[in-house]
Order: sequence, then structure tokens, then C-alpha cells
Amino acid sequence: MIKGYNINKLQEINKPLKLLRGEDNKLRCHWQSNIEDYLLYHDQEWGFPVFNDDKLFENICLEIFQAGISWLTILRKRQLLREIFCEFQIERIASFTEKDISRILHIPKAIHNRRKILSIINNARKTIKIKEELGSLSCYIWKYEETKEHKKESTTTASIQLTENLKKRGFTFIGPTIIKSFMEASGLINGHIKGCINHDKINKIRNNIKQPLILN
Repeated sequence: MIKGYNINKLQEINKPLKLLRGEDNKLRCHWQSNIEDYLLYHDQEWGFPVFNDDKLFENICLEIFQAGISWLTILRKRQLLREIFCEFQIERIASFTEKDISRILHIPKAIHNRRKILSIINNARKTIKIKEELGSLSCYIWKYEETKEHKKESTTTASIQLTENLKKRGFTFIGPTIIKSFMEASGLINGHIKGCINHDKINKIRNNIKQPLILN
């Protein structure tokens, strides 16, 4: 258990955009609930701007893997997925062959979805083309930063536009909802509810981002 938390005493407030108050008296987005994996992810990762190409690609991949699966399952399998997919190094995944696919499908506790695995490999190859054209995945992705906050909508104008462009570039197994989740996780959209301990912190970081972005 995270120090300072008594998960049995979490108090729900501020409906319908709910916050949870912990025993440390701090408010957090309600979705992290009373599960330690979620709490750590919420406090230390979710929504903090990501600029490293491999990390951005990892976040896209995790959202693809999450389709039809709980996010908690993905978090708990994340280290295994990193080991299987070479820490989500784009160039290495792009070189995967049918032999690698067969290997992955036989790894215990891995996600044995051939379509998703094929999509990850395909998207890595398309990402290399983006890097060759624009210098980095980061510079490409951050052109779609969403300045408005969207808490309830499952998609946004920016997530729709990014999805359409990614599909034109050959990406598969993506849609505006998956991409919105990716954008929130990577800091392109501030998904933290106002009043959450990370809401203003994320806005401050995003406001200090300078263009052009430093590559990786």
C-alpha cells in the first residue's frame, strides 16, 4: 500500500467529475480508485508530457493492447511487454519477423492476439517513415497537442485529426478513442480533473514546453 493511504477510507466527492480524497487529504482523479497500481500510475506517469520517441510509441502500443482488456491488466503486464518488445524500441520492433510473432504467441502470460502484434510491427515500420520525413515521432505527435480540456468526451477534434493522419500513413488498430487515451497518457491532453493534485502541475509543465521540441 502507498504510504499515507488507507484505501478503505477513500472518500468520493464532486460528482459527476469525481475526485477521491485520500487519507493524506490529497484529491485525485476518481478512476485510480483504491488500487495501488492505478495510484502509482496516476501520480507518477499519467498525463506527464512525453517526448521520447520510443516512449511515445510504447504508449500507443499499450493503448492498442488495452482494447478489450482492462487497463489494470495492461499495467500489470507492462514489464513483460517491455521485455517481449525490446523496450518498445521502434527500429527493433520494425525488424520483427514471422519467427518473432510465433515466439511471442507462445510466451506465457503475454497478450496472444496476433492482430495486435501484427499491428505493433506494422506501426513501428510506419513510425520509421515518420522519423525519416519529420525528424522524430515526437515532433509529429506534438503538432496535435490539445489546448482545451476534455474530461467527458471519448474523442476530441485533435484525436480525430491525429487518427485520420496516422491511418493515412498506414497505422492500424487505432481509432479516435484509443488515440485520445494515448494523448491523455502522454500529456498532449490534460485529462486530470480540476482539483486533482496533478491538474495544475501538468498545465504548468505543458505551458513551459518550447517549440520546436528537442528531439528525444
